[in-house]
Amino acid sequence: MSAPYLLWQVRDTGVGTDRTVLLAPTASCHDTQWARIEPLLPDRTPKRGGRWRDHREVIDAIAFKFQTGTRWVHLPEKFGNWRGVYNRLRMWTVDGTS
Repeated sequence: MSAPYLLWQVRDTGVGTDRTVLLAPTASCHDTQWARIEPLLPDRTPKRGGRWRDHREVIDAIAFKFQTGTRWVHLPEKFGNWRGVYNRLRMWTVDGTS
């Protein structure tokens, strides 16, 4: 039986096509996976406030959450504050990134 994979759907607003990227069930995404995901994410510069956590770290946290089925508040500390990860995913959902 093969290991489960997380499907990450990304909308490419420049071309108008949706792409689905498989994230392997690992602690972090591999360089080849990241190379496919990174260009489809918005600019990392926040519109207001302080510095944002790196997109790759947030993707890893989101993948962990959905692979394990854990609640947001139970994300491990290595991923930072769960609210930041949740809010980034929510913002990406609203603007059509995920």
